[in-house]
Amino acid sequence: MARPLGGVLNGLLADKLGRRTAVLVSLVGMMLATMGQGMLPTVRCCGETAGSAGLVLLVSLRAIQGVCAGGELGAIVAYLSESAPQSMLCSGTALVTMTAVLGFLLASGFVNLLLHVLGAGGMLEWGWRLPFLVVVIPGIISLWGRANLNETDQFKQVKQTNAERSTMELMKLLFRDHIHGLVLGFAGVAGIAVTFYSAVWCTSYLKSLGLSQAETLGISCSQMGVIALGFFFFALLNDMYLHWEPIRWMVLGSLLQALLGVFVFWSVSLAGSHLLVVGHVVVGLVWGCTVGSAGSHMYLFVADLFPTHLRALGFGLSFNVAFAYLGGSAALVDVALSKALPSTGPGLYWSLVSFGSLLVLLWGHTLCAKGKLPRHLTCRQSEATQKSFAAESRTDSKDLENQTDTPNTPKQAHRDGLENCSCQQ
Repeated sequence: MARPLGGVLNGLLADKLGRRTAVLVSLVGMMLATMGQGMLPTVRCCGETAGSAGLVLLVSLRAIQGVCAGGELGAIVAYLSESAPQSMLCSGTALVTMTAVLGFLLASGFVNLLLHVLGAGGMLEWGWRLPFLVVVIPGIISLWGRANLNETDQFKQVKQTNAERSTMELMKLLFRDHIHGLVLGFAGVAGIAVTFYSAVWCTSYLKSLGLSQAETLGISCSQMGVIALGFFFFALLNDMYLHWEPIRWMVLGSLLQALLGVFVFWSVSLAGSHLLVVGHVVVGLVWGCTVGSAGSHMYLFVADLFPTHLRALGFGLSFNVAFAYLGGSAALVDVALSKALPSTGPGLYWSLVSFGSLLVLLWGHTLCAKGKLPRHLTCRQSEATQKSFAAESRTDSKDLENQTDTPNTPKQAHRDGLENCSCQQ
C-alpha cells in the first residue's frame, strides 16, 4: 500500500536533486527497515507487551520498506534508461527486472537453506532473524556502487531548472501535460502486474492440490528462473534483431496473456495425477515464458512515456499504483475465484485484465502512430510524423521561441518529445 507514496516522494527527489541521490536514499531506508525487522521483540522471547510493540513496529517498518521499494524503482529505471546505449536500450533497462527476480530466487533459496539446517523449531526460535540481518552485506556493496554513480547527461540538462521548481509545480506539470502517459502507464502494465503476482500464487495453489513443499518449491524456482531469463532474452532479441518499439512488444505480450490465461489455469485444475508434470511444463515453462515476454519491456515502456524532468515521478506513480494495488491484491482475488469457479476462475481473471491492458495499449499505439503521444527515449517516429513535426515547427517558430522547456499543450508536448529524445540527439 505504501509503494505509490514512495514512488511520488522519491520520484520528486530524483527529478529535482538527481537519480544518484534518490537511489542512495531509497537503499539506506530499505537497509534500515529490513535490518530493523530482524531485531524486533517477539512474544516468544520478550513477553506479551514487548511482542505487541514488536507487531506495531513490524507494520511500520514494512510501510517504510514499501515506500523505499516504490521510490527505488522510478529512480533506477530513469537512470538506466537515460544512460544505456541506444542500441541496447531495451536489454539495458530489462536488467532491472531480471536481477529483481534473481534476487527473489536468491532470497528464497537462502531461507530454505536455513530451514533445512536449523529446522522449523530453530527458525521459529531465532533463525528467522538471519535473513533480515544478513542484508547488511549486499546492502553495503550496493551502497558503495551507487555512491560512485555519475548523473546522466539527460538529467544534467534539466537539473537546474527542476531544482528551482516547487513540488506542486512538478505535480501540476505531470497531470496537466502527461495525463495520457499516466493512464497508459498504469493500464498498460496492469495485466503483467496481475499475472506476475498470480504466477507466484500458483505455487501455493499447486500445494493445495496435493504436491509436497519440495515439489512446489521446484516448480516455483523453475518458473521464476524462466521469467527472469525471459525478461532479458526477449529484450535482447528486440535490441539485436527486431527493433520494435516497447509499446508494440507490450501489445504482443498482453495478447499472449489474454489468450493463454484461462488455458493455463484450466490445465492445472484438471491435471489430476499428472499435476507435477503439468506444473513444470504449463506453469513453469509455458506461463513463465509468457509472463517473461510480456514483462520484458514494461520498465522502458513506462519510462518512455515521460520527459526527463518528470520521468522518475511519472514512472513512480503510474507503475507503482498498478503493481501495488492490482498486483498486490491479485492473490486475494485468485483465492476467491478459485473457490467460486474452481476450473477457470483465476485464469479468466488473468485473461480479462490482460485483455483490458491490450485495449488500452492499442489506443496508445494509435496515438503514437498519429504523432499525438510523444516518446522521449525511443521515438522511432515515422517519416510522415517527422515531416509533420518539421512543418509545425516552422509554422509555430515564434511561439516556440517564447516557450519554456515545460510543454503547455499536447502539441507542444509532442514537439518536446521529439526534440529531447536521445535518438534525435
